Amino acid sequence: MAITRIRRDYPRLYEKLYLGNHPIRYVTMAKTKSWREKMRIGEMKSEVVPLDAAKSARFKGSTMLLPSFEDVAIAVSVVPFGTTVTMRELQRRLAERYHADVSCPFLTGIGVWVAAHAAEEAKAAGEVNDLPWWRIIKTDRSLNPKFPGGVELHQKLLESEGISVSQKTSVPKVL
Repeated sequence: MAITRIRRDYPRLYEKLYLGNHPIRYVTMAKTKSWREKMRIGEMKSEVVPLDAAKSARFKGSTMLLPSFEDVAIAVSVVPFGTTVTMRELQRRLAERYHADVSCPFLTGIGVWVAAHAAEEAKAAGEVNDLPWWRIIKTDRSLNPKFPGGVELHQKLLESEGISVSQKTSVPKVL
């Protein structure tokens, strides 16, 4: 699984992504960026990497996709109206597209989170952005409180598409 290590230097952040002890990417970013700028961070490209024996057993596969945020946004954009996709299903679809055994859950989750905020930022700026981020739900079918507007907006947008949401638990879940 990719782990982020950050070294803070003035005036930039240097971010190094690791898979185990092996550096995968080096990304330089300014201290403050908009969500839309974060979508293009370092012009990352998706790549498939081999997994060592321990990680291969943990993730049940020998290759892992490290998806770019833009590829995650593309996968989110094709979710049809009135349906939802769990994070695990989204990871499976991404891995399948790149002929990998699994997709990195860390980068996929961050990619959906950044794409959702970027879509709302574009909407607030008056730009057309129809990324249906609200159709992505957690693997346990619960709504994501980290999405823009929290659980309340997530639920409102799902219900506007006719998707039923249960209030029986502390965090609402899609039925």
